[in-house]
Amino acid sequence: MLPALIQALYDQDKGVPWYVADALGQIGKGADEVAPNLIQLLQNEDKDCRRVAARALGQAGEGAKVQYLI
Repeated sequence: MLPALIQALYDQDKGVPWYVADALGQIGKGADEVAPNLIQLLQNEDKDCRRVAARALGQAGEGAKVQYLI
């Protein structure tokens, strides 16, 4: 299931990555393995997408990724 969600982070419909990042954040610590993809989403042109990606990273509990949120 995670591979399909990771692929959806790169969907051209700007709403899809937003919803996927939100869902991954709700998974919490299980989303650690998608942290690199969420970090890439921090570069998305849509500010709401970046915001949700940052929140999802925080919820994933990946302490090493905090540097990308500052």
